[in-house]
Amino acid sequence: MPSTPATPGWRTSARVPARSHTPTGSPATGPPPADLLDALLHAGVTAVVVEEYADGVALATVAAERGLTVPADLSILALGDPTRPTTSDREFTGFRIPRREMGWQAVEVLTGLLAAMPGTVTQRLLPCQPVDGVTLLPPRP
Repeated sequence: MPSTPATPGWRTSARVPARSHTPTGSPATGPPPADLLDALLHAGVTAVVVEEYADGVALATVAAERGLTVPADLSILALGDPTRPTTSDREFTGFRIPRREMGWQAVEVLTGLLAAMPGTVTQRLLPCQPVDGVTLLPPRP
């Protein structure tokens, strides 16, 4: 959850106690998806944000194998477009990240820093498009 001044207002309007759990790694680089799901469920997490579409597919698959449904039992949001091959027709709720633009701007910043160009802005914000998928619901009471 973002640590912005709007966060307390969001928690109040959502009327849901905030819980967070930040396991290390992802299904691609960290624990197997089953272990990751165990940690999330043990922590009482009802929604998870994954960086990669394939990670969301892996978690949703393990959840389904255990009789859980996405999003009724676990909401899964994904950031960006798929970058690793996976098979799923599920449209994850989340954001489209302008990765190409991020790369261009990162090179521009690095070039500016290496050349000691005055006024090089090192923090830049890029717009991300929301994706209204089918994997997000409010948690059950």
